[in-house]
Amino acid sequence: MANIFTELKKRKVFNSAAIYLATAFVILQVAQIIIPALHIPSWTLSFIVVLLILGFPIVVIFSWIYDVSDDGVVKTGAVNMEIPDGQAPPTMARSSLVGIIFSIIITIFLVYKGIDYFTATKEVTGKTSIAVLNFDNVRKFQDYEWLGDEIAADLS
Repeated sequence: MANIFTELKKRKVFNSAAIYLATAFVILQVAQIIIPALHIPSWTLSFIVVLLILGFPIVVIFSWIYDVSDDGVVKTGAVNMEIPDGQAPPTMARSSLVGIIFSIIITIFLVYKGIDYFTATKEVTGKTSIAVLNFDNVRKFQDYEWLGDEIAADLS
């Protein structure tokens, strides 16, 4: 597992991901200001978010494969991983495998049910209700004692 992180650092994947996320944040902030000001349809912001989400794995993959150097964009060389005699090659840890499977299951569930499954409010009846609380005369002015009862009666 340590080899993966050192390879990600060597290929500057973390740097590319951080730069992409910072740029995406700035783009979203500017879009939230400009879209309403120019009366652009509201779905445009959702479209920009989807494009930025879809672009993230592409940036990570390209930053793994390619590197920008003085010679331009060049393909990054392969890792020279020599395994000493008598040692087995490193395998994926069981916890990593469980995490990957768990992430896939959650993703499939969210795609199938939708994120609204958790955030949508459940409507019990078609009637709108409002809770009316008693208004207390906090300052204890006798002249305004009737006001709390009148406001509660008017609301209900």
